[in-house]
Amino acid sequence: MKTKNSRKTDDIAIIGMACRFPGARNYEEYWDNLIAGKNCVGEIPKDRWNWEDYYGDPASDDSKTNIKYGGFIEGVDKFDPLFFKISPREAGYMDPQHRMFLESTWHAIE
Repeated sequence: MKTKNSRKTDDIAIIGMACRFPGARNYEEYWDNLIAGKNCVGEIPKDRWNWEDYYGDPASDDSKTNIKYGGFIEGVDKFDPLFFKISPREAGYMDPQHRMFLESTWHAIE
């Protein structure tokens, strides 16, 4: 019988780990970045968009922003939809976070 403060504990098994963060393709690189105190936020990459076209004072111009930095994950455009039995057309409509989730899940199980 369990008392009010007792908890049942069960063993768990970690069968895999995977992640992607700005500046880290996997958890080993992520951990190394944490240990080194590396700042993985940087200027917006030119292959994403040209931040200079939008940079300015948002108080004086509604179409401008004063943001030119962010944390960007590399390779988000490298998704292989056929591997997951998804048509390329359907993959184009998917949220990039969903595509990354599929890839990370596969890497964790792999």
